[in-house]
Amino acid sequence: MIRIVREVKGESEEWIVKQHVKEHNHTLLSEEELSLLAAFRYICPEDGERIKLLKRAGLRISDILNVLRLERGEALTFNSRDVRNFLSKELVGVGEQGRNQDIAELLKCLKEKSERDSKFFYDFTVDEDGRLENILWIPGSARQMAEVFADIVVFDTTYRLNRYSMPFGCFAAVNNHGQTVLLGDTLMRNETSESFRWIFRTWSRAIGRAPDCMLTDQDRAMKDAICSELPNCKHALCLCHITQKFSSWFSIKLGDRFPDFLKDFFSMLEVETAAEFEAVWFIIMERYLLSEDKHIKELFTLRESWCPVYLRSYFFAGMASTQQSESLNPLMDFFMSAQTQLHEFIDAFDRVVGSRLEAEMTAKVWDKLGTFRSVTSTKFEEQAYTTFTGYAFNLFREQLVLSLQYVVHVYWYIMSSCSSSFVHFNITELPERYFPRRWCRDVSSSLVEPVKKPVARPVSEDEIWKQDFLSKLRSIAQRGASSPSLRGQLEADLGSMYEHAFGTSNGEHQKEFPPVRGKRLLLSPSNLPAASDSLSADTLYEI
Repeated sequence: MIRIVREVKGESEEWIVKQHVKEHNHTLLSEEELSLLAAFRYICPEDGERIKLLKRAGLRISDILNVLRLERGEALTFNSRDVRNFLSKELVGVGEQGRNQDIAELLKCLKEKSERDSKFFYDFTVDEDGRLENILWIPGSARQMAEVFADIVVFDTTYRLNRYSMPFGCFAAVNNHGQTVLLGDTLMRNETSESFRWIFRTWSRAIGRAPDCMLTDQDRAMKDAICSELPNCKHALCLCHITQKFSSWFSIKLGDRFPDFLKDFFSMLEVETAAEFEAVWFIIMERYLLSEDKHIKELFTLRESWCPVYLRSYFFAGMASTQQSESLNPLMDFFMSAQTQLHEFIDAFDRVVGSRLEAEMTAKVWDKLGTFRSVTSTKFEEQAYTTFTGYAFNLFREQLVLSLQYVVHVYWYIMSSCSSSFVHFNITELPERYFPRRWCRDVSSSLVEPVKKPVARPVSEDEIWKQDFLSKLRSIAQRGASSPSLRGQLEADLGSMYEHAFGTSNGEHQKEFPPVRGKRLLLSPSNLPAASDSLSADTLYEI
């Protein structure tokens, strides 16, 4: 240790060593160890440009360092803290002047994009002092997708990743391949009802429609804005956003019983009726002494907005599940960070949209390369394969296979699976209404190629006789339905007809059919289609 003092005497000065303790000296550091000292760490201009480029590509700081080490083949003259400080100083303006410059760059970037792409949309609002309040932009490709896929959207404002801590929201939907796509982006100064009203109004005007259903988090200002600007839109709450808060709400209060509470809560969501849900709700909340909890009371008040049993009559395209609504998180986290400038949000969003378009193109290629293998040996399975995307077809076939587990009774003399009933009524292709445009393979064109209709075939005399006979049976059944006194005689006569036609009784004839496991449904005579007509969509729905 050495202490030196500067002494001034008149016009002269002297530096005098006042103290020296040689025992305080340390062992000299090696060259590798010297690189760890702040005085020996630096980022040269070439490395700085490389760091900024890699950051724009979405790489994390640890990944940037690994890339530079591989490129240089030697130790770096800086560490992760130096890179983080460099990005904070170089990429983000400091103070009000830097913020204004950032906003100017943002608006300039949006204007240039709108000039290059006529379908690109952006708009913004400013306050009375001319400062930016809200800004919304929608790429041209997103506006095209919104024409079909904006029937159900998720509006997520859980991201707050830029330097100025402005809430960042995005509109997301599901395309015909079951993939999450982005339909718009927004930055807000504050999450107020006025901001949300402007965003929803502007976004709906830009895409040319309002969504049928919208999923959001539990925000009262957002709820008020949806009721005001989208009065015909069903507003639902993302279940994942609700359950993510359970740990902070109940983990300390319940202690070791918290995992059991989660298990009971999710089991409760599988009930079949609203009455059953409400009954089980109070039992579970009493069990865990949560009946008077303010969060529980609010959730029960809002149950029709988040509980599946109340939302089954609405179409959500799978977005109500946690898997779909959380699929945006890794995309946003990959392309955005706390150092992202406002105008860089545009480039980051473009990269996210580009990755989604690439995934969609990959799915289209796999649909073209796929090979059809029938599972049910029905014509309408093949029809669905050629019409739906692979994602939608797999969902359709899953339900088709399940439908074969049902047994259908018609007029006491037909017992078969649903698919056999289709065959009985000569139904080889489903009506077009069962192929919604949003799930078809080609939704990029303005009109989807219609489903091919079956070619009319000549009707034989046997077919004419059968149709006439079924028509008479239908009239008889309708008369029996309105006259209970006739039913016994009609059933007895029908049994005699079975014996005459098959040489056996009604019950014995049913044993000839292979057993089918599953539920049994009854089609009333009023639901039976006319013999001369194809099976209608309403009748299919009844089945």
